[in-house]
Amino acid sequence: MERPASPPTHEVRSERDVRIQVRDGTDLSANLWFPADASAATPAPAIFELIPYRKDDWRANSDEARGRYLAARGYVLCRVDVRGTGRSDGVALDEYTADETRDGYDVVEWLAAQPWCNGRVGMWGISYGGFTSIQVAALRPPHLAAIVN
Repeated sequence: MERPASPPTHEVRSERDVRIQVRDGTDLSANLWFPADASAATPAPAIFELIPYRKDDWRANSDEARGRYLAARGYVLCRVDVRGTGRSDGVALDEYTADETRDGYDVVEWLAAQPWCNGRVGMWGISYGGFTSIQVAALRPPHLAAIVN
């Protein structure tokens, strides 16, 4: 049985290089796509991806397509460069570090606290992003509602 995708029902707006400060003062860089009407009056759930594959160059096209698709259907997409990669500050010392995982926790809670967010945050990813979402989920951020790998 064919299940067509939900139709787009929202105009889309985006913000680039939004700085998210994590617990140790490091600023991570995020690109966000929103339903245009997302606000304190009409908050939306957020979906978050944390990977080291620079969001502003070779991943830009796929991130843009995914962000526009999800925002048009009522979700905020937040794509963050891992610390020390892309436009995020800090130093990338290795893959899947404890600091990186705690950064993911901090971003989940930052998203949930934004006035345009309804407090429900999901993480998604394949490969690197899949491992990252599992590791962040193990820390049990209070506002992480789901992960999809």
